[in-house]
Amino acid sequence: CSGKKVEVVSVRYVVGWGCALRDEMCLICRNQMTELCSECQFARDYGGNRECTIAWGECGHRFHFHCISRFLRTRGTCPIDGTEWER
Repeated sequence: CSGKKVEVVSVRYVVGWGCALRDEMCLICRNQMTELCSECQFARDYGGNRECTIAWGECGHRFHFHCISRFLRTRGTCPIDGTEWER
């Protein structure tokens, strides 16, 4: 080391983000996010062909679309943290 001082002028952070839905559960129906919700399972079992999508709230929580839609009929908030659910 030469004994010279270094001045840090700025710092930039690079962050990676990902979502592993295979390990995540819908906290309304308790099925895995990669599986059908209970409504879609019922429809499939009785000859229907339903596609189960995932709904993300502004708060970052996610649920099966049919599960959160049913929940929001009586409440307008996220079932986990109580913040208003943006439709």
